[in-house]
Amino acid sequence: MKRILIMFSLMTLLAVNAFAKTSINKADNTKTAVSSSQNLNFSEDQKQQIKLIQDQYMAEVQKIENMNISQQDKEEAHKQAILKSRDRLSMILTPEQMKVLMNSNL
Repeated sequence: MKRILIMFSLMTLLAVNAFAKTSINKADNTKTAVSSSQNLNFSEDQKQQIKLIQDQYMAEVQKIENMNISQQDKEEAHKQAILKSRDRLSMILTPEQMKVLMNSNL
């Protein structure tokens, strides 16, 4: 029984670690794709606002990862952070820019 508990604990830790790395990698990929996109023709004002949104999102991701909550709650918090960032982006981007951004699966 003790052996099963240890194996389960190890598997859980590995799953949490993998999810955390995946979430952070996705956030990094989003940041890179948005900031390097040539198709969106961001104005200087938009670039500054996007940078602020990205920084806020990354801070939120780090905060979520440091929370002592269940994995399911972390996943939900990540989803909410993504939705909040998308809502913020939709307020500063043109409909055409938003469409390109959403079509790129960000």
